[in-house]
Amino acid sequence: MTAALVAGLRRRDARAIVPAALAFAELEEAADAPVRTYSEGMKLRLAFGVVARLEPEVLLLDEVIAVGDLAFQSRCLARVRELRERGTAVLLASHDLGLLAAECDGAVWLQDGEVCAAGPAREVAARYEESARQRALAATPPPAPGDEGPLRLRSDRVGTQGLTVEHVAVQDADGRAVAEVLPGAPARILVKLAAHRSALVDPIVAVAVHRIADGVLCWEVSTHGAGLRLGPIAGLTAVVLELERVDLAPGEYVLDVGVYSADWQEVYDFHWHAHALRVAGARGAKGVVQPQVRWSIGSERVQMPSPQGPQTASQTARHPLVD
Repeated sequence: MTAALVAGLRRRDARAIVPAALAFAELEEAADAPVRTYSEGMKLRLAFGVVARLEPEVLLLDEVIAVGDLAFQSRCLARVRELRERGTAVLLASHDLGLLAAECDGAVWLQDGEVCAAGPAREVAARYEESARQRALAATPPPAPGDEGPLRLRSDRVGTQGLTVEHVAVQDADGRAVAEVLPGAPARILVKLAAHRSALVDPIVAVAVHRIADGVLCWEVSTHGAGLRLGPIAGLTAVVLELERVDLAPGEYVLDVGVYSADWQEVYDFHWHAHALRVAGARGAKGVVQPQVRWSIGSERVQMPSPQGPQTASQTARHPLVD
């Protein structure tokens, strides 16, 4: 309710919107828990849940759209678009260049309190991305003589190397390394980090998936976006990204894996298109996402074949027109 009061609502009105705000944030089960026990991600989701019930003249959002799962992020964006259509001016602060380019008309790139660029969002995002790439490349040490590893510094690997990505593995839900995953099945991405200097606190780990055929970015997530803080890092640390479902169309994909300072300003280690992800199944599907679907005709439902193979008659609802 505090967020609603800060937004200018009367106490009675603030109480009235709390149930809807909790529902929007999908926090009904935590409704009776003290807010101080919420994670940072939960607090941000609740704050946006309150905002979703308001119609302000100006809306300032600081990274909040990056929290939660894809469904929650989609609801947030839908609400932001609705507010914009109704005349609300939206000011969005984010490190998600794709989001800024897609959702904003204009952008301002600020660094150390100075304006580095201003203009159309796509142009500013492109300039920022190129500048970040050049800074990371300049900070990358040269490869050691005789270094014949699978990744080459200043080529497909950049960063200061103060904290390095030592190992990346695609695993099944039980933690076993796998060569391929099934559409719709759970999976894990294991990232092992090694610290090479002290005072490394709350680094950010980010993972992105690109389709090899055309380079399309399928998705990108980070510990920062999830509201997860890693704390002090020393020695070896394992970070696991758990995917409840791999809803990608069958095909060949590649992972970008990076680790950054808590303010995103230092690239410790970034592996570009360095780790394979193969999604099993018949090729030829259009698009990036392959959702698990059911077709229906009248009142009957027909279960689509699973990625594991055709289903038996007992598993599939039958219909006289589909036989």
